[in-house]
Amino acid sequence: MTEQGVARIGAAIQANIDQARHLAGRIEREPRLELLAPVSLNTVCFRYVGESVPDQRLDVLNQEIMTELQVRGIEDFAVGPCWCMS
Repeated sequence: MTEQGVARIGAAIQANIDQARHLAGRIEREPRLELLAPVSLNTVCFRYVGESVPDQRLDVLNQEIMTELQVRGIEDFAVGPCWCMS
């Protein structure tokens, strides 16, 4: 912390929070995605809902999407029926 400085670390944290809020706004405008919880810090929980995907298939499909993104190293996600990015 001494090397980076409190202000610089604080700015980086705030930038991450701002990015999460920006992502939440984009998700809210995308009809194929569903925001599952309010974004208060830097975690965004959402899932793909599709337009013609049966409900029983959605959890499996979202798990497949998360796995593929993790394999590609695109982002860190929590495992479950939704995507939680932080």
